[in-house]
Amino acid sequence: MNLSGNAGAAAHATSHPLNQTTGEENPRPVQLAILLRKTYGMAVTSNHADVTEMVRLAVSDQEIAEAVEVFGMKKPNERPNAGYILGIIRSAREQAAKAAAAVAGKPADPATPTQTAAEWWNSIEGIKAKAAELSVAWKVEEGELFMSFKVRVFKRAGEGPWRQQLLRETERDEAMHARILAFFYPSEQEAA
Repeated sequence: MNLSGNAGAAAHATSHPLNQTTGEENPRPVQLAILLRKTYGMAVTSNHADVTEMVRLAVSDQEIAEAVEVFGMKKPNERPNAGYILGIIRSAREQAAKAAAAVAGKPADPATPTQTAAEWWNSIEGIKAKAAELSVAWKVEEGELFMSFKVRVFKRAGEGPWRQQLLRETERDEAMHARILAFFYPSEQEAA
């Protein structure tokens, strides 16, 4: 249901995943910045704190479109901002988690922050569980370090905030950053 014209605009923003010059897929922070800026008129860049948080939370384009609709109903004739939209998304997720807990017969504890399954990359146990799901074995007997295992899991999991977070975390170690970047995104010669 489209109560405002904003969600329909999202359909015109389908080009944001690809770089207009190279045709390659943009990193998720760039995708979100383009979507927020061009579709919804928000003044953000790919390293804006709200964009970074949206990437960390694995916010989808659809969630943004729905949040902008809610914003339009609450504040007609005002331009949305990324922080307010992020707040709406968080609130919607909390309400969904509480509803799911109620259906399961477990009261939701408001003091406990809800970590969604989408945030599996933030814990060792989550990474191990994702590895099992993707059939990636940790080669402990071969002396594989957890970091190498983690990078292999992130590659098998495909594009997502886990990759972008890891690349940000390794930026200070240029050699490691370059190796991980090349592993995630091999050149056409290496991929062939």
